[in-house]
Amino acid sequence: MKRRANKTGRSDKTARHIRIYHMTLRTAAWKSLDAVARALYVEILSRYNGSNNGRIPYSIREGAAALRIGKTKSAVGLKDLQDRGFIAAITRGGFNRKNRHATEWRITEFACDVTGALPTYDYQRWSFQNAVPSDGREVLRAGRRSRRAPLYRRPSNAGTDRLHLRSRPESPRPSCASDSSRPQSDRS
Repeated sequence: MKRRANKTGRSDKTARHIRIYHMTLRTAAWKSLDAVARALYVEILSRYNGSNNGRIPYSIREGAAALRIGKTKSAVGLKDLQDRGFIAAITRGGFNRKNRHATEWRITEFACDVTGALPTYDYQRWSFQNAVPSDGREVLRAGRRSRRAPLYRRPSNAGTDRLHLRSRPESPRPSCASDSSRPQSDRS
């Protein structure tokens, strides 16, 4: 199929491209993203065609295959994008016997084509102070965090503002002082 040309002999349509503005790159939300989340954002932007925002299907498996990473890392990247306000889920995906579909996403820097809502730019309002992990503690800084001991600030109701390393909850250990649990024959 031949493209139509204007009177100068050039194509009327521009080539598809992805545009990320400098104002987006300078936000705290963008700076806090790791490389996987940034690459996933570019992948989701590449599926946006100008009229399908709110109906952009993208699954964890598709992200893992496109970036050649594991599904867990892909899921964490999508969750980070959603937590920081770059994307919002419109329709949750799932596996049913009759209906398998990926989650449909809306990019917050463009108007929603499903509801007609204006762009929300949620990522511009994100800050480190607003970030709360699932365990209820406030994240002090972004960047690479160790799985064993990430740096957190205690909740404000704890009465202290010191930093501490999160430790694993201690399991109750049996006391060696009480020998009442052992049978009488073993005590000699």
